[in-house]
Amino acid sequence: MQASLNRHHIAGVYRIVFLGLFVAASLLLGATPSSAAMAAPAAAPAVKVAVAHDPSANVVLASLIKKGAKAYYLGTTNGLDGWLLTQGNQVQLAYAADNNSLVIGMLFGADGHNISSEQIKTIVDANPDLKQQLDAAMEAANKNVTTNKPEAGSVGDRLMADLNAAPGVTLGAASAPEVLMVMDVDCPHCKATWRALRDYVTSGKVRLRMVPVGEPRTDHQTQGALLLQAADPLTVWDHHVAGDKAALTGIPDEAHLSQIMSNNALIIRWHIATTPYLVYRARDGKVKIIQGEPNDPASFVATLAP
Repeated sequence: MQASLNRHHIAGVYRIVFLGLFVAASLLLGATPSSAAMAAPAAAPAVKVAVAHDPSANVVLASLIKKGAKAYYLGTTNGLDGWLLTQGNQVQLAYAADNNSLVIGMLFGADGHNISSEQIKTIVDANPDLKQQLDAAMEAANKNVTTNKPEAGSVGDRLMADLNAAPGVTLGAASAPEVLMVMDVDCPHCKATWRALRDYVTSGKVRLRMVPVGEPRTDHQTQGALLLQAADPLTVWDHHVAGDKAALTGIPDEAHLSQIMSNNALIIRWHIATTPYLVYRARDGKVKIIQGEPNDPASFVATLAP
């Protein structure tokens, strides 16, 4: 499967709004990042990145460093010291309120904005070597979904089968060429991709299956679950993309919340590191992926297998 990287929209993994590549806690800490998000109280503070900070002062970080991890200081926000941890092609975020503990995951502000992504972008912009390392980590994460043969049982076919079997909503005619999209309901690039493909879907030229994912115990998970249980997902999704804040409000049932968690586990297993993540079969018979928005929607649709 050939990967087409739209780096203008995904910029590595530093600006993506959900857990994405930062799922290597089990590799670095032997823990599961299911409780990754932390909500900062009060108004969102300005993100400040310190010139230097000593990670060895924290006993957990010191232990990780002894095992080969590198720790990059992201700054302190609301009393939490942020760290970007790397080890080989493994990447993780961590926050510490003291020197005796460490919390794995991303930091969000009271208004829901992603503080971690701002911190990462700041440090990466100032550190070209780190940018190269994160780019390499993302490419390594997707290496296991690359194949040039569409034969039965290939990696590409297995990926498509897994996404088709995952909880999702399917929009468009059953006879139309299929596009599978791993998405987050609040990802701006997912919304832009829908706007670009909507007319093709509603006119019967594309069948789009959306597989929602979302950070646990956040609006991303809740709204994703509400989309799954919507009686008319096309209308609900249309209204949400148009900015209707009431489109995905309410309390989803536990079954659909669990389905979002199942999808989260699926993207971890497949090392899917960004949203939107499009998987499709092209006219040449090969299964291909696009990470981010299609550069040219019309050309993209023209490449789909009939």
